[in-house]
Amino acid sequence: GSNVYNYSITSTRATNCSVGKTVNEYYTKLGGTSMAAPHVSGVVALLMQEHPDWDPFEIRSALRYTARDLGYPLTYQGFGRVDAYELLINLPAPPPVAIFFDAEKVGNGIVFKGIARSRWFDSYHLYYKFMGSDKPDEFDATEDGWILLYESGTDMKDGTLCTWDISDLEEGWYEVKLVVRDDFGRESEDYIMVHVSRENYIIDIPSSVQEGERFRVSVKNSDDKSVRAIFIMCSPLRIPQIKIGRDVEFRAYRIFSEKTESISVKMWIIIIGSHLQVEKREIVILNN
Repeated sequence: GSNVYNYSITSTRATNCSVGKTVNEYYTKLGGTSMAAPHVSGVVALLMQEHPDWDPFEIRSALRYTARDLGYPLTYQGFGRVDAYELLINLPAPPPVAIFFDAEKVGNGIVFKGIARSRWFDSYHLYYKFMGSDKPDEFDATEDGWILLYESGTDMKDGTLCTWDISDLEEGWYEVKLVVRDDFGRESEDYIMVHVSRENYIIDIPSSVQEGERFRVSVKNSDDKSVRAIFIMCSPLRIPQIKIGRDVEFRAYRIFSEKTESISVKMWIIIIGSHLQVEKREIVILNN
């Protein structure tokens, strides 16, 4: 059968352009992620016009806070359907900002980084629930089963929210929820999924290299055996380099400006074992 959502957004058509499903000389129908939410961009433009002092994170939180829950899992609907009326008419002040940026395993702990703040900040809390040994297909945003992990009365503008000691936890997947509350009782939330494993991997990677230099990255398990992994090196405005193997070679990005002494790049390492484990490292590339 046909999929009616393949070309669901009608847009103006450039001259001699054949992209999408042509409607007539002036219009075409398009689909895919590029056309997924143009209406949200329009609502954001109206919100910025109404509240020019709101920063991007407050705008993001406002969209989430006022979204209408459609009853689907968070994995499928996000925080819900954008509600322009609620956002522009019934939200005179920005809600709290709750955003997870990263969860990185360090030793016997997991370090959660993100933002927990408000103009009228009261507190933030982290909760967790065990999801099982197999990676779940969807997030669970229901109120059942949450266990308090951490609480703080001090806001976090951008940094470490908490470090979770996982040495006594059962191996498997855990969902973690961040809740930020303001003085008016309003709450904003964010979610992240993490995996707890007793397997410790040793990643051999340089902390710094010269621009254009070739260097190697490898992974070994606790038995000193090489482990297969997917390695992704990336930096803003650069094409990501992707390698697969046990011991791979990269070439450091070039630095084209003489005024730039160094750049920091991220190396994502997806370890292929009994389960997929994601690690992140940073490398400093020095200008010659």
